[in-house]
Amino acid sequence: MPYRIPTGRLLLLTVLSYGIFLYYWFYLTWRQYQDHTGKRVFPVWHTLALGVPIYGLYRTHAHMDSYNRLMRQTGQSTPINAPLTVALMLISVVLSTVSFLASGAVPGIEFQGVQGVLVKLGFDVLAIATATVLLIHVQPKLNSYWIGLPEVQTSNARLGSGEITCLVIGILAWTSAVISLSAAG
Repeated sequence: MPYRIPTGRLLLLTVLSYGIFLYYWFYLTWRQYQDHTGKRVFPVWHTLALGVPIYGLYRTHAHMDSYNRLMRQTGQSTPINAPLTVALMLISVVLSTVSFLASGAVPGIEFQGVQGVLVKLGFDVLAIATATVLLIHVQPKLNSYWIGLPEVQTSNARLGSGEITCLVIGILAWTSAVISLSAAG
């Protein structure tokens, strides 16, 4: 089962994708959970639910708790800290929301010029960093789980079309940020 995702890849994909990879990661790991357990858990709906205020945090906790149950069943003693993961997700969402509001999405709340672009970019970078910390906290524990399964040979998950799509969108977002910064200056 090619379920391991190297930490370096997580870091690179999250940063280059402008943080979008976080959501794809939830889809990917929930699909892995489904494949592994045979349960119908609807990875697409699970991931889309992350965008629903408050309920998305509940889904984040449920995601981590489901993996923690699997880990306990096999005797692995390195659980995922689900409350920490929920807190990191909340911080990332709040930072992304503030960035969105700073971009002028709401009349009367807008930063102008270079300062405005830098404020928005600053909140985006903090949101991306928080998402990266979340993934780096969880994925090594998942990798240990997959490696520790008896009579199962794991390998690193291949880079798929989902990751490439996240990278393309992220590169466009980074390009847009750079163009906005140069246009404001």
